[in-house]
Formats: sequence, C-alpha cells, structure tokens
Amino acid sequence: MSDEGTGMAHGVCTGCGSNEVYEGQAYYGQALPKVRLKFGALRGETVPTSALVCANCGRLEWRLLLDHDVKDGIRQHFTHVPPR
Repeated sequence: MSDEGTGMAHGVCTGCGSNEVYEGQAYYGQALPKVRLKFGALRGETVPTSALVCANCGRLEWRLLLDHDVKDGIRQHFTHVPPR
C-alpha cells in the first residue's frame, strides 16, 4: 500500500482529515527511538524512527527511517503482503 500524495506523511491525518500533523521523536518504553528488525536467526538491524502525530485527534503513525541496506533486508527476510 502506498501513501504517495495522501496521508500523514503529506500533512493530512488519516484518522480525522485534519492538517494538524506534526513530526518528531516519540519514545515507547525505552529512551531510544529505534526499532530492531530481525533478519534471520542471528542478524538484525536497529533502525531509527520518526513519529507523525495529529494534534487534533491524537493519531500516531510511526515511520522507520530506512537506508538501502535495511530496505534490502526487509525485502529478503519479511513476507510481502500483496495488494487486495
């Protein structure tokens, strides 16, 4: 699924339609804004995150800040979900 042209990454809340969307760092449980992606039994990548938050309704959308290697790892080790 693509959010090109619409959605929180483009300043429109996907929950309420407001344009009160802000980007920043958010923390859940630990003081590091990162997610660990597992690529096989012994390999993984720690990926920094960014958060998009709607100041109108409170909707939160996490974004992973992906580089080329992490994108390749996702494509190789995760299961693709086809469009429906």
